[in-house]
Amino acid sequence: MPGVSHRLKPLVVKHPIIVAAAAFFVSFVLIQIPPPSIPETAVVSLLFGWAAYHLCKSWSRDLVRGEKEERVIADINHHINNALTVIRNRKSLPESQSDQVVEREIERIIWALKEVLPMIREK
Repeated sequence: MPGVSHRLKPLVVKHPIIVAAAAFFVSFVLIQIPPPSIPETAVVSLLFGWAAYHLCKSWSRDLVRGEKEERVIADINHHINNALTVIRNRKSLPESQSDQVVEREIERIIWALKEVLPMIREK
């Protein structure tokens, strides 16, 4: 899902504004027992907006992290599947080359697990 995080960036800004406006409306217009003052309502609205901003930012960060993990897993899958395809088709090779090819492809799988898989943890 490339580009999803790019589409979320406007939401990280829009949602807190919408939440702040809704909080202002609810606290100032609908809840009038006792009637709230505008500064109190503004502070509450800004707090709700701030909370919504950080929530959206967290969701966006998690989504980007998930996309990165999917790319790394796809890369590992590619290397391992290619190595297994070569190992499966080793019967078409001469006997002297077959063992060397299998060893080389096993090393490729080990390399993918040692070098590519840790990329998930990197930021």
